[in-house]
Amino acid sequence: MHKLLILLILGTASSCGGPAVNAQAISKADTVLICKSKAAHAYHRYECGGLKHCTYQLARMTREQAVAKGFRPCKICYRK
Repeated sequence: MHKLLILLILGTASSCGGPAVNAQAISKADTVLICKSKAAHAYHRYECGGLKHCTYQLARMTREQAVAKGFRPCKICYRK
């Protein structure tokens, strides 16, 4: 259910005039998700269980963009 919700969000976000990025040029492996909460501070992989706690919209971007915006890797899905 959660993965379906993410896919629906990503599908509608790409058609809602988001950043001018070619969706085919960026693969799923190259992108991360962030919760659009003001308290959010980490970026996540698509399958991360931590995303289920986000009650705000999710944003998709490259890992480089997330780092440039001050996000760090999630401690759940980017364990060492």
